[in-house]
Amino acid sequence: MNHADDPVARLARLRQERAELVASLPAHSVPAAMLIRLEDLDEEIAALERSWQDGDFSTAETDRQVAVD
Repeated sequence: MNHADDPVARLARLRQERAELVASLPAHSVPAAMLIRLEDLDEEIAALERSWQDGDFSTAETDRQVAVD
């Protein structure tokens, strides 16, 4: 498993991206694309956390879910 496939590193990257996105949200007139990306990140983070809790450290399931979205 290379670093790009590491679910812990991937989860950390997604959380960092989410934090950066939230920090950049304007107070008013938030662009729809930003809200959609935030929702996508939340869903992907939740899917990875569920996989982690279920003992499935593979990201293949999450990759399929994200590709469908």
